[in-house]
Amino acid sequence: MDECCGLADAATNEATFGGELRRAIRGVRQRQMFLSTMPERACVDWATLRPFMVGEATLPSDVI
Repeated sequence: MDECCGLADAATNEATFGGELRRAIRGVRQRQMFLSTMPERACVDWATLRPFMVGEATLPSDVI
């Protein structure tokens, strides 16, 4: 398993607001909005979103 995917899974399963937000973001894919287009649609760059999704960083309040 790719280390990044393992980190992302662990971060997504956290019992925190961040974990809940990651689950919501991942769930968007099930509603036909692909993760690759989310940064543009959410007006946030991938360099900000990616570290959050894998649990390496938090999101700034204005992004949330």
